[in-house]
Amino acid sequence: MPEHDRDCLFLDASVLVAGAISPPGGSGYILLLGEMGSVNIQVCAQVLTETRRALEKKVPRALPEFERILRAIKLQVCPEPTLADIVFCQGLIHPNDAPILAVALKARPDSLITLNVHHFIDDPQVAQKSKLCIETPGMYLTRRRQRFEDMG
Repeated sequence: MPEHDRDCLFLDASVLVAGAISPPGGSGYILLLGEMGSVNIQVCAQVLTETRRALEKKVPRALPEFERILRAIKLQVCPEPTLADIVFCQGLIHPNDAPILAVALKARPDSLITLNVHHFIDDPQVAQKSKLCIETPGMYLTRRRQRFEDMG
């Protein structure tokens, strides 16, 4: 599949953690799509650091799976945001999530995938003001399935 035909997904740490802990779940399936080259996966260094830190603290047994995933997927590691980018995003989302939103704004993925529903999805203003499609893994996979069914 040509690269421009693949969805480009920016994943936050919550998705990487869930995918490493439970490969059969929605987050794991998105990572599998990345391994197969069916989607392009974007992250930033902060996401990778947060993921490692969370796994080391909560589920160290999942670290080998996380490292395997990193080797298997051709990740696009996006540049870190500038302070000005972060300050701008603090007006759109909870300040702790502003750096991730700032990176995604610059990366312009087809979808920002997160399990942080409270800060990213429950407030529709975040998606409206950022002009980003923000979805959970389940939302993205449902939309993807429907798109392929519509193609016939």
